[in-house]
Amino acid sequence: MMKKIEIIHLAGVATVALGLALSTLTPAAAADDPRLGRVWKEIESNVWEGTWTRRGTSNVFDAEWRRTGTNDIRTGVLTMEFTGRPGTVDQDTILIFRQDDRGGRCNYIGHFSSPANHNSAGGTYSCVGGGTAKWAASIVAR
Repeated sequence: MMKKIEIIHLAGVATVALGLALSTLTPAAAADDPRLGRVWKEIESNVWEGTWTRRGTSNVFDAEWRRTGTNDIRTGVLTMEFTGRPGTVDQDTILIFRQDDRGGRCNYIGHFSSPANHNSAGGTYSCVGGGTAKWAASIVAR
């Protein structure tokens, strides 16, 4: 049975709820973090293709998505964080908090496919008022 994952972003601290258990994780510092790269190409639910572009050396990204085969475009702002302590199994867990141009809020959780090279990642996301879906991304510019 798959457990429901809910992520709530409160004052710079990510709170992850697994079932009834509540765990508070302190995000890793993001400034100049090489895992973040500069530009990500992403796909959500096999329907939306996105480009995420980092703002300077921050952990904030400007994002744009296009619905496959249409001219439907959405934009938003993402904040990326990593959980866990260096040297632990969860050090590369990615938490992404999204605010989009239509007022939607979404939370993503994922992991790098290969923690050694940090080139691609994926996981699940959910938006307020919606279900859970899959996302996958590759870093195309460092």
